[in-house]
Amino acid sequence: FRAYVNALQLLPSDSGLQSISLILQVPASALGEHIRDIQRKGFADYRVQPEGARSLYAPITHIEPFEGPNLKALGFDVLTLPAAKAALDRASATGQPALSGPLALMQDGRQGQVLYLPLYDARTRTPPAPGQPVRLLGWVSAPFRLADVIRSMSREFDPDIGLQILDH
Repeated sequence: FRAYVNALQLLPSDSGLQSISLILQVPASALGEHIRDIQRKGFADYRVQPEGARSLYAPITHIEPFEGPNLKALGFDVLTLPAAKAALDRASATGQPALSGPLALMQDGRQGQVLYLPLYDARTRTPPAPGQPVRLLGWVSAPFRLADVIRSMSREFDPDIGLQILDH
């Protein structure tokens, strides 16, 4: 995962992008094995948070950069955040990236947004036709703070160019 993220060259510290993470879709029946698997890979303290019985989990299993405040997000079940769940559902249904509404980012609790890209089984690259089983594996996520992204971009603009973003 680290090699994949490094190849993207998307993580300059001042861009507003907080991290890139992998979120796996885990049914309740597979949760125990999922936790044991991650723990066997060297993360003895890994657990899915918040605790509680649900039919489906979507924990963050990989995150880059793997350091500092980003470590707080490891194991967090993003389906427990309504704004994230709505975006995950849209991404899964359409096969396209989906942006969350405002939410508190796990890194530091400050408000941001997250872009989610669905990941399907290699044999199912797009959402299947109606009536066919969905082979969704999970999502790649990119949490960011829009104000920081705009601030970073504005350094590239000529001084006489203005930028306005409207949410309709």
